[in-house]
Amino acid sequence: METGQADGGHLDPTANDAIARQRIAAAVADDRVLLARPEDSIVGFASVTLEHGVFEMDCPRGIVENLYVVPSARRQGVGTALLAAAEARLRELGADVVAVETLAANEAGRAFYRAQGYRPHRVTLERRVESDRKGDTPR
Repeated sequence: METGQADGGHLDPTANDAIARQRIAAAVADDRVLLARPEDSIVGFASVTLEHGVFEMDCPRGIVENLYVVPSARRQGVGTALLAAAEARLRELGADVVAVETLAANEAGRAFYRAQGYRPHRVTLERRVESDRKGDTPR
């Protein structure tokens, strides 16, 4: 799903271009990128990883880090096929649970994932530090 500043994200695409390319290259090298290639053009991709963190989990959790389909190929089953392939790859890597993220403003993305059986697990709320609300006090 397409996300970014237009959907309320905070990532600067220009400033992060090199980092994004490095991360995708590493995922390709580790066989964690799946491509949708009808005929000889790429119309979408997904990248996956197993979650690693400071705390031990009670089950291995796979993450679909990116899922993108070019606008002209949307609503043709490409995203559904990519997500299914990503889930299968994560199962091969040992995941018992799969998680995805999308921005709250990306209703199309949220609807897509709901249609695939995904449900909210954790919700992140945010607001600007400079609030114009009267009576706000730090806690």
